[in-house]
Amino acid sequence: MNLFFVSAFVAITSTAAFELVKNDTSTALEPSCVRVVDGDTDVLQGCSNETNKHIRALGYDTPEMSGKSRCQNEIDIAKRATARRRELHDAGGVHFIPTGRKDRYGRYLGQMWTKDGVPFGDILIAEGLALPWKPGKAHKQWRKAQWCGEGG
Repeated sequence: MNLFFVSAFVAITSTAAFELVKNDTSTALEPSCVRVVDGDTDVLQGCSNETNKHIRALGYDTPEMSGKSRCQNEIDIAKRATARRRELHDAGGVHFIPTGRKDRYGRYLGQMWTKDGVPFGDILIAEGLALPWKPGKAHKQWRKAQWCGEGG
């Protein structure tokens, strides 16, 4: 098991719920406190005074659910990836290890794991619902081509 993951879990409370973005410990997020947006993004809700905070999993990418899909296959994968993330989430919550950084959309970045210490990305990639994420336009175009074929 990853020693980084074995770090102390910090329970979310109504007074300190979003301290998780300010430290590097793994935080257990209860299923009722998180809404799955798509295969790689969640929103904190209802368990703190700081709701509507978006968190983005690192290391993998899934198609967007927000209408940005370019072909039917991409839409289908987005729906399946989102449903699978909800299953994993409902089975034991989310363990989030923040980086302390945000992306260009203002989402807090970090690793997301199952209660058993398996990265969500590893599961979704193995099941064909996600692709490895690497920075750069060329890699983004490669991911899109995988979902929609050449020229997407």
